[in-house]
Amino acid sequence: MNRILIAGATGMLGTSLSAHLRQFEYEVISHGFITKADINFDFTDKYISFEFLDKIMPDLIINLICLSDVDLNEKDNDLANKLNVESVKNISEWISNQKTQIRFIHVSTDHLYDNAGFNKENNVTCRNIYASTKYYSEKISAQVDACILRTNFFGKSQNSSRKSFSDWVESNVKDNIPMNLFNDVYFTPLSLETLCRMINHVVKNFKSGTYNLGSNGGMSKSEFAKKLISSISDKKVTVKDISIDDMDFTATRPKGMMMDVLKFEKYFRVKLPTLESEIKTHIESIRKL
Repeated sequence: MNRILIAGATGMLGTSLSAHLRQFEYEVISHGFITKADINFDFTDKYISFEFLDKIMPDLIINLICLSDVDLNEKDNDLANKLNVESVKNISEWISNQKTQIRFIHVSTDHLYDNAGFNKENNVTCRNIYASTKYYSEKISAQVDACILRTNFFGKSQNSSRKSFSDWVESNVKDNIPMNLFNDVYFTPLSLETLCRMINHVVKNFKSGTYNLGSNGGMSKSEFAKKLISSISDKKVTVKDISIDDMDFTATRPKGMMMDVLKFEKYFRVKLPTLESEIKTHIESIRKL
């Protein structure tokens, strides 16, 4: 499996993943809608997509294309469907038309969950358009030889236009800006470094199916932010615990997004790190910068 096409490679994950995979024996081709990528075209256009894919003939496609702005998904259903669904439909149809096996890694989201405790893969509860379109795109992906990875991540963004939750926290600490933190939203993200390593592990040990890919043991966003703050600064930063229900978001947000990762660990024979250790991994990585 030498030629890998990363669709949507100019976002936060795509930028880091492209750099990570290029350290190995792969030929990595990055796709984007802007000139920072190796190739630039609209994956939502079926005929243009097919034309480019016929020329590239990748052995594996990793799809990162999505409209991740949750409120914008709610405001613009057509755009949400176009980016989150149509692009996946075109990739899947092209793969199904090929005579040789083309594998597909489709990166999805933990927004598909909103339940107490740790959610297994069949415990889907979609609260908004973003989650619904991502779930629909999973169903399309599953029609071909696809590995679907539901995940969440944090880390130092290499993309100036896209920032993670940890970027936001660290920026506020640096500028001494008070923060309101959600104490009723629970998640199990991985550090960007670990997620890139795990995706590479999937590339090397490909198995089709749907898997939760996150950390072991979750926490609230408030607890996460406080642990991060105490690790990076001795400053006394003003923080306040609030409920996400206090916010006037356009889209309803899930609260219970913690994922049970046992299936991924079993099938890919790895032990995923705790969220506590992932915060330490992240701190070590930013200190090297």
